Amino acid sequence: MREPAVEWLHSTYCIRLGFWRRKKVILHDLCLRVAQGMTLGLIGPNGAGKTTVIMLGAGLLKPDLGRVQVAGRDAFDVASKRGIGCLTERPYFYPRLTLLEWMHMLVGLSGIGRTEGRRAVEKQLDLLGLRDQGPLQMGTLSKGQLQRAGLAQALVHRPSLLFLDEPMSGLDPCWRSRLLEIMLELKRAGRTIVFSSHILSDVETICDEVVLMDQGKLRWTGDMSVIEKTFRMFDIRMEATRQEFLSELRGKGVLVIHKCRNTYHLRVQGPLLDKILALAATRKIRLESLNPVYADFDELLTRFGRENAGNSGWRV
Repeated sequence: MREPAVEWLHSTYCIRLGFWRRKKVILHDLCLRVAQGMTLGLIGPNGAGKTTVIMLGAGLLKPDLGRVQVAGRDAFDVASKRGIGCLTERPYFYPRLTLLEWMHMLVGLSGIGRTEGRRAVEKQLDLLGLRDQGPLQMGTLSKGQLQRAGLAQALVHRPSLLFLDEPMSGLDPCWRSRLLEIMLELKRAGRTIVFSSHILSDVETICDEVVLMDQGKLRWTGDMSVIEKTFRMFDIRMEATRQEFLSELRGKGVLVIHKCRNTYHLRVQGPLLDKILALAATRKIRLESLNPVYADFDELLTRFGRENAGNSGWRV
C-alpha cells in the first residue's frame, strides 16, 4: 500500500458570521486519504466545500477540529509546504509587476538559487506559452494568461503534491486540452494531484478516484467507472436530399439542433431510433454519426440534491 501524500483526519472548518459571530460549519468531519502518486478529483455544486478542502490540504487554512497531514507532518508546517504547489480559485497577482519579476520573486521565496531559478522560470513560461508575456505587467494580461501564470508558479519549484482549484477556469479550448496533457504528464511522473472541477469529462480523463462533496460533507468517493450513467437520447448527424423525413418525425420528440443545406444535426429519444434506422435502410437519409447522449454534470448534481445522500447506488 502506498504511503499517504495528504490526509484529512476528522477535519472540521468553521467561519464566524454577523454581529454575534455565530459559527457556520463549512467543512464537517472530513476523513480522506490521498496516496502518493494518486490523482483525486473533487466534484460537487458551488458551496460544497471543495475550495476549503484544497486550502486545508495546502496549509493555507487550519482546521478548527481534527488534523490535516502532508507526508505525515502537519500541513501548516513550513516544512510541509516546501513540497506543495497550489493554484487557488482566485489567485492574487501584483498588477504592476511584470510576469518575469513576479515569477522570480516566487522562485526566490521558494529557496531556489538564482541560476537554477532562472532556468525553472524559463521552462515553465515555455511550457505554458507565456515567454512573450514575460516582460509585460501582470495587470495587462488576459484572464486566460493569468490562469496559466498561476499554473506556472504552482509548478516552478517542482512540487511533489499539487492542489489545483478549478485549473481550467478562463482557458480557451486549446489550452484546456493542453493543460489536460500537462496534468497527465505530471501524473505519469508520479506527482500527487488534488484538483476540483465542474467539467466531468476532465475528471474522468485524469482521475484515479473521485470525491463528491455537498454541503460541507463527503457524500461519495470511488472510481468514476463504477457510476452508472443514465441514458438520455441519441445524437445524430445525417444527410438527406429530401425533407419529407422530417414530417414523419415531427411532433415525436425530435430536436433539430442544426440544419445546413442537406445536412442535419438531431437529438432523438430512444424509441425513435428504429424509425431513423428504417429511413437509413431505405436510403431516404444517409447517417454520418450516431452516438448515445448521457446525463451531463449539471443534471448529475441536480439529481443528487434530490436523492438520498447516503445511497451507494447513486446514479449519474
